[in-house]
Formats: sequence, C-alpha cells, structure tokens
Amino acid sequence: MHRAASLLCLLLVAAPAASELTAAEAPVIVDVEKVATGRSTDEAPEQRYDGHLVLRVLPRTAAEVVGVEEILYRDSELDAWRPPSRPGAEVHLRVPPWRLDRVIGDLAALSLNHTLVIQDVQRHIDNATRPTVRGDFGFDNYHRIDTIYGWMYQLARESGSAASVVSGGLSSEGRHILGVRLAHAPDLPVVIVEGGILGREWPSTAAAAFVLDQLVASSDPEVRRVARAYEWHVFPSVNPDGYEYAHTTDRLWSKSRSRTTVRCYGTDLNRNFPHQWGSAGVSWDYCSNLFPGARAASELETRTRMAYLKPLLRRTKAFVALHSYGQHLAFPWSHTASRAAGHDGLLTVAAASAEAFGRRHGTRLTTGSWAETLRPVSGTAMDWVHSRAVANAFSLGLRDSGAAAFLLPADQIVPAAEEALDGILGLLKAIV
Repeated sequence: MHRAASLLCLLLVAAPAASELTAAEAPVIVDVEKVATGRSTDEAPEQRYDGHLVLRVLPRTAAEVVGVEEILYRDSELDAWRPPSRPGAEVHLRVPPWRLDRVIGDLAALSLNHTLVIQDVQRHIDNATRPTVRGDFGFDNYHRIDTIYGWMYQLARESGSAASVVSGGLSSEGRHILGVRLAHAPDLPVVIVEGGILGREWPSTAAAAFVLDQLVASSDPEVRRVARAYEWHVFPSVNPDGYEYAHTTDRLWSKSRSRTTVRCYGTDLNRNFPHQWGSAGVSWDYCSNLFPGARAASELETRTRMAYLKPLLRRTKAFVALHSYGQHLAFPWSHTASRAAGHDGLLTVAAASAEAFGRRHGTRLTTGSWAETLRPVSGTAMDWVHSRAVANAFSLGLRDSGAAAFLLPADQIVPAAEEALDGILGLLKAIV
C-alpha cells in the first residue's frame, strides 16, 4: 500500500479534532517514487454548461442586496460567482437557460436591471483551455495535477539542495498536497504562498507555480534577493481533488471531494478552518458551494494542512492565499467588519503591494479587510493563520474583474502570474 494511502486510512479511522492535532516538527520530504496521486471514486459524466449565462447585477440599497440573496436562496440552480455583499457592489450570477426568464422577472420585481457578461459559459470553457500533452509543462496552459507535481520534482532536482518537494497535507481521495520548500539558509523568516483552495480557480494554481518557478530560476536581482532572504513554502493547489475534478468532470467545481451525503460531495475548504467557523457567509445546504463542512476542520485537507503549518507560524513573515477572480488584496478579518489589530498597518502594506501589482500591466486592486472589501465569510485559511499571531496574512484575488471570471483564457496566465509575483514582492518590501 502506498504511504499516502496507509496514512489516509489511519487519519480516517481516528482523526483527532482540530484542537487535538499534534504537528510534526519538520516538513515531510516526499519521495517522487512513493507519491500516491489518488483517484476519484465518483465516476460522473462530464458536466456541461451549454447556454448558461452570467449576469451582472448592481444592488444599490440594503433592501436590494437582501432581495438578491432571497433569489439565490429560492433557487439552488443559480451559482453566485460574485455573491451579494453590500450596496454598490456587483453581483455575478450564473443562470441556466431554463431559469433565465424567472430570474429576469425576479430582478425586475426588485426594479433591478442586469447586464449580460457571458453569453455561453460552455463556449468560454472551451475557448479558455488549450489541448495539452500530459506531462508537458509550461505557463501557456492549465495543467492536470500530476503534471504540476512532476514539474515540481524536476524543478527541485535541478535547483540543488535549497529546494525540496514537501507534503503539506493529504486529500480525501489520497492525494498529497505537494509544495516546494525553498531555503538557502537555516532559520530564515517564512513566507507561505498557496493557490487553488477552490478547485475552479485554475489561474491561482498557475500563478503559484509561476511564483515558485521565478523564485528558483529568475535572473532578476530583486527576485533572487528575496528568494534567498526567506524560507519559502509554495503550494500550487491545496485542494488537489477539487482541482482535478474541475479538469476531468466539472470545470466549475470548487469544493473538496469528500462525500457529505448520499447525493452531495464536498466542502468549501476556505470556510472549513476553525477560526469563527460557521458564523458568517455560509450555507448549511450540503450541496451548496458555500457549505463549510459538518464541523470545524471536518476535512482531511484542513486538518493535515493545519498540522503542517503550525510549526512554521512562529517564524512566518507573510501568508498569501492566491484566488481568482476579483482583483482584490484583502486582509483580516473575513468573518466580521470589526477591525483587526494592526488594521492601519495592513492597509499600508496592501496599498504598497497593490501599487507594485499594477506597475507592469496596469491592473488595479481593491484593498481592505475581507469583510469590508468582499463580504463576511467565516472559516477562511487567512483568518486562521492571522489568529495564530501571524500579522501579515493576505488574500490576493487575481485578474480579471468579471469578463472572463473563473475562465481566464490561457494566454492571460503569464500576465496574471507576473502581477501575483510583483504584488508579493511589493508586499514583502513594505513589511520589512
């Protein structure tokens, strides 16, 4: 039996509560020959989105925000790509064609107009993804998880002793959550970068991989300096099951792949962390994309990620979770609009990072606390890390603002990833 599979069985039989986990004192170095990538046990037909539309709605009053929330509550077939949050903030709704007339009528009853953003979601899915050869890695396309993992091993082998592939956790289907630890000296301050906590956010996974590639191979003096100044832990996909399922079966799948009921799978891993779990921005419908799990840290991914991160947090200088889409740089808290300690300092750092982010391609970021910038959401990885005394914890939402949304074309991977790298470098420069 593979090491990952045997460890998975052990954790499933006797998984401790989140507060009872004992973290290992050092990261696990993974042997390429022994990694279990895992396989889904759910053989579902491909989910298609022919004729699905994405509408933009702009509620201007609190009553209109509530009205849009009620439309979503009544109809489980609608998917809020950008959920209602506050007056003046856009809402993006994916609408099946057979629901369109009803949704337009419901919006009209609220005196709300709508704008068509995407006319055919499936066409965008098809156009955003190029055919690729398994195992052939580059930043001109989105890749399957095993291709990314293979590239990470090659990168580590070619970079000498400073880089090593590490397992930052396990998934419910038995995959390692693989990352690369890059350290040119002992006891350096730590920077953690993660992507892909939601399966459909492919650009965030690609951007994390690009950041890693540049830290190892860039000839830019500033990138090389920063690469050597910190101990880096970079994880392109912290939800490998969801990411793989979004490639094989449902491009818009976001959650994990654990079975929650007879007919529903998955938990939103970015609502499953223990800090203020279940207190804001969740749905208790097991089938919802916003389902936070049956309890705090219910997911194997969450528990094993926490175990990996805990020994690092006392040395962590910055934690950056990459997301797509939205063009935001948010910081704690996500669960409440009450300001975190050090709010003004975080705002200053975010402003410097946003300036660096936009310098190369002119893309603008919105900055502020998550709850104020986006909407209140509890159980996020960012809030949990910040609650463990890491001052500089951020969520960086990559391009775009909604025209392509989750379906960013492959030819925009590199500019989006360059912006992510620039933003992270600007952030670190501001907090030194």
